[in-house]
Amino acid sequence: GADNDEHTMTVDTGEHDNINPSSTPSVPRPLHRLFEVTHSFALSLQLEMLSSQAEALRRGAWGGAASAIRPTSGAGAEEATGDGIAVSPAFFFDGSGVDGIASGAIPTIAVMAVHFWSCDDRYGSPKVGDLSSGIETGEAKEGAALATPTSRSKLAQRTDDNYLPKSDRRGEKRLSLCIRAVPMVGLVVSLSGGSEVAASLSAKSDPSSLPKHSHHVQRNVDKLLSSIQDPFQLSMSDALLAATVLCAEKRCHAVVAALNNQKTNRLPTWIHLDVECGSISVAASISYFSNSPAESNPPCILFRLACDSRSGRFVPSFPRSTTLLRLLACSDGSASDIQSLRTAAMTSALRSGSVGRKGAGGRIDGATREFTGRIVRDAFDALSRAVDTLGRRCGVGGDWNDIDAQSASLRERSVVQACRDVRLSLMTCSGIAAVFGMAAIGLKVASGADPVADGAGGPIDDSNNPGTIQIPPLSVHLRQRIVEKVVNEGGDETKRISILE
Repeated sequence: GADNDEHTMTVDTGEHDNINPSSTPSVPRPLHRLFEVTHSFALSLQLEMLSSQAEALRRGAWGGAASAIRPTSGAGAEEATGDGIAVSPAFFFDGSGVDGIASGAIPTIAVMAVHFWSCDDRYGSPKVGDLSSGIETGEAKEGAALATPTSRSKLAQRTDDNYLPKSDRRGEKRLSLCIRAVPMVGLVVSLSGGSEVAASLSAKSDPSSLPKHSHHVQRNVDKLLSSIQDPFQLSMSDALLAATVLCAEKRCHAVVAALNNQKTNRLPTWIHLDVECGSISVAASISYFSNSPAESNPPCILFRLACDSRSGRFVPSFPRSTTLLRLLACSDGSASDIQSLRTAAMTSALRSGSVGRKGAGGRIDGATREFTGRIVRDAFDALSRAVDTLGRRCGVGGDWNDIDAQSASLRERSVVQACRDVRLSLMTCSGIAAVFGMAAIGLKVASGADPVADGAGGPIDDSNNPGTIQIPPLSVHLRQRIVEKVVNEGGDETKRISILE
């Protein structure tokens, strides 16, 4: 019994001063060291499996024209990254220069990362922060206490704090999902803007302080952590999808905050923006000339800008009831019979050779350029490009790794410049959506007939009201008739045709 007592002792914490000796169980030292080695090997195996899954995703559904090296200048500097993901495979450190062991921190033995979406990091990259599961068990608290004091300044990493070696440039101009293996702690998950996500969900005691749709964020945080930390649920696909959903939520909030900034940007009072689970809803307060200010109606949602999980770009989506607006936004020929007939006539003229190709091509372009479908499609395409640019410059909001003292002001200036373009496109698209969306539904209810496009002439050019949107008006055919005419086809040959007026 005395011999057993001599070999049973509390684990030596000389290397880890931040561990409370009273909280460490009394186990034989050889068994404890064997457990540490086994746990390190298990973490390495999990990290290798996640790295292999990420490489398979890069070559498959999440692949694309991803470029690891960005141009230093030029017009293509923001568009050179592409839509595909980039993978930094598992990198194992040598244990001596990895972490501040002397400072009493648990060393990081390996790290990997998946980089997605493009981000404007000319003035610094978004900070990468650790995520918290929000379940404060005893083991989780102990692991958090061990992982918190990890010194990043002593790691062989880049200045954008993504835990990767300096030679790894795959994370430039991108958002990052980083996974690092910490002995006796597990796999620690970090995400661009993760500190703000964890902080927003930490106020469990005060429900009023929780952000809107916090359950949506909490659900994806739990899915992300379980897909990486649970050995029986290892799935990089689920983890990457959850990470992009979280970043979509953060990017939408950053874009709306930039557009609602009263100091630099002033949206019209009739436009209202809100974030709804990874999308931006655009609503408008519709009023009439007879309404008094007290009779103003509540805002009505016109359309939404959904953030694509794969590319991070914004795609306009419309309510199911606005059929005409959805067809016009795609420039579908079924939205305008006049456009379909004009295109068919010009195509027939080209095939018959009665009109020269060069002249006919110019006339076709000139004839279809002012059609409602093309105008609506071009307007929403311009809005998508403007919001994409603003989203890249806003990143995911939160803190940034500024390059110098002027980085914050330069970034704010670029965001303000992008907000101006978004503001103009947003006003145009909101007016179009109000006319061909809400007004079309109202006309159908009032008249009983389906409103049509391009049936009341071309765009309205009112010099007295320069704020009028240059677009053909919406029309309702209240009376129609069929008129028969005789057309001379040359010589003595005639042909009787029927025309709908």
